Amino acid sequence: MALALVVTRTKNRPLLLERAIVSVISQDYPNWKHIIVNDGGESQPVENLIEKYADAYKGRVQTIHNPSSVGMEAASNIGIRSVDSEFILIHDDDDSLAPEFLGRTVTYLESPPYPTIQGVCTWANQI
Repeated sequence: MALALVVTRTKNRPLLLERAIVSVISQDYPNWKHIIVNDGGESQPVENLIEKYADAYKGRVQTIHNPSSVGMEAASNIGIRSVDSEFILIHDDDDSLAPEFLGRTVTYLESPPYPTIQGVCTWANQI
C-alpha cells in the first residue's frame, strides 16, 4: 500500500488548523503521514493540537517549525522533502477533505485508465 504524504502549511491559525487535522485523521485510507509546516508562527498552539490528537494520529504526524516565514511554496517544499512518498497532497490549514479522499485518489493513481496520468484535479467548495 503506497504512502500518501499530506503537507499542511500553517501560521498562527489554530482554529483552521484543527479542522484540517480532523479531516486528515478521518481518512479511510490508512497509509498516510501528515507533515505540518508551521511557517514562522507560534509553536505552542500547534504542539497543543498535535498532543490533543496524538491517539488518532498513531505516530503518523511530524511537525516542522520554521523560525521565520519562508512563504507558501518554500514551506511546501520543506514538507515534501521531509518524507519519501509516492503520493503528495498539499492540504492547507484552511482546507478540509472528505473521508474517502485519499483512498479514492490513491486507488485511481495506482491504476489510471491512461499511463500518462500523473495526478488528479479535484472539485472545491468555497464556503
